[in-house]
Amino acid sequence: MSRVMDPTFQKAVTRLRVPGAGTEVVAPLLANLIALTRPRRVIEIGMGYTTPFLAAALADVRDQVVAERAALAAKTSRHLDQDGMLDDSWLLAEPALLTPESYVEDYRPELMAVDNLSIPESSAGLVWDVLRDLGLDRLVKVVNADLRNAVDRLPAGFRPIDLAWIDAWESLYFFDHFWELVNPDGGLMIFHYLMTYPEGRR
Repeated sequence: MSRVMDPTFQKAVTRLRVPGAGTEVVAPLLANLIALTRPRRVIEIGMGYTTPFLAAALADVRDQVVAERAALAAKTSRHLDQDGMLDDSWLLAEPALLTPESYVEDYRPELMAVDNLSIPESSAGLVWDVLRDLGLDRLVKVVNADLRNAVDRLPAGFRPIDLAWIDAWESLYFFDHFWELVNPDGGLMIFHYLMTYPEGRR
């Protein structure tokens, strides 16, 4: 069972839910996108309810890659021992070869969460306690800054960004200053557009 479906996880994240924010719908979607795309470097602009979902999904994928690598090696050995060929029967046998690049080097995902904790009604200030309670804090690095000061505070090796989740007012600033950091080979940018403010409409 995935971490986000675990009752302990569900209970812990209720502390972070802000009614009307819409993140209770977005958070499972983000977790599923991580399961689908297996990003190595994820950035979140604006911590809150979604943060533990991102971290839990990355932890799930990390565990899956380890298990799949061993199972793929065993499957391959059996085929090579039998007839020495990796044919369609190898390809169609469990486990599936999902994303070959996941197995070439160790999958060590990172989540960089950017927030300056300046919005009183946000649950960002509670996120670290929830992550620690769930044992997910080691996957997350917090950058205590607003979006305008975040680029220079990212670690040098945190490139390219494979998945960006932007839950901040200044989404156009993200386009202007982070665009070159996003992986051109399949990187995703997901914006929490709120159509009730001018920048979101633009």
